[in-house]
Amino acid sequence: MNLLHKLLWKSKNKQQLLLAALGATLGLFLLLSAIQFYADLQKISNGSQGSDQFVLVNKKVNLFNTLGAKSSFTEEEIAKIRSQDFVLDLAQFTPNQYKVSASSAILGFYTELFFEAVPDQFIDVETDDWNWDNGQNSLPIILSRDYLALYNFGFAPSQGLPQFTQSTIKKVSIDINVGPKESRRTFQGHIVGFSDRINSILVPLSFMEWANQRFGRAETTGSSRMILLTKNPYAKELETFLSENALEVSSGRLIGGRISIIVKMLILLLALLGLIIVFLSILIFVLNFQL
Repeated sequence: MNLLHKLLWKSKNKQQLLLAALGATLGLFLLLSAIQFYADLQKISNGSQGSDQFVLVNKKVNLFNTLGAKSSFTEEEIAKIRSQDFVLDLAQFTPNQYKVSASSAILGFYTELFFEAVPDQFIDVETDDWNWDNGQNSLPIILSRDYLALYNFGFAPSQGLPQFTQSTIKKVSIDINVGPKESRRTFQGHIVGFSDRINSILVPLSFMEWANQRFGRAETTGSSRMILLTKNPYAKELETFLSENALEVSSGRLIGGRISIIVKMLILLLALLGLIIVFLSILIFVLNFQL
């Protein structure tokens, strides 16, 4: 044993061996991490059971829309989207066809607004206050969480208005003025929740249908936005279909092919770096233990 010990450890640089061991550990960690990241990316790309998610899509705006052409979906386009294998369900956004404004004497502000509505099953806020009946003066509103951030860090400081937390703004009542001046009605709007899925100002569909019928324009303008329930929002088929039909994602949460390629390249570089470190560590071991 003494002879073997002398043969193995005589004239050995223990610092090099320690660094080689640490390098081998680091290299193996990077290599295994790259394998795990790649497996996770493949799982996301291929989809998995229970990964149903929502995607907001709209038509791309072009010069004809600027000149007054409508950008709403036709019945044929809706049927085409619904027939796709990766679409489980869809619903159109119902926009307001009447003038809406919000004001508050306490806060001292006035602003024009817009409202949209979707069926309840597409909303990601659970609350018992999300209902409206004809004759009800209280109007529940669901606000995008991003809109609250824009108000707190953009609008409020510039106008000298107070900032609100999510809990405090729910306690604030705002006058919602609906319809033209000669037949305007005022409702007491209150925020009942915040949506991470839908970037909009939502009101119950029952209120929207009633208000459009009473205060809206006679012609039907249709909708230029819709929400899709998909099997996998990261699927390449969905991205290709949207590109071929001049559609784009409203929320910006869809992982496109270019992002996926960049992530795979980063994973490949990580794996190569791990392999190089492991190879160099093994080389140091070999050079130190040559007899």
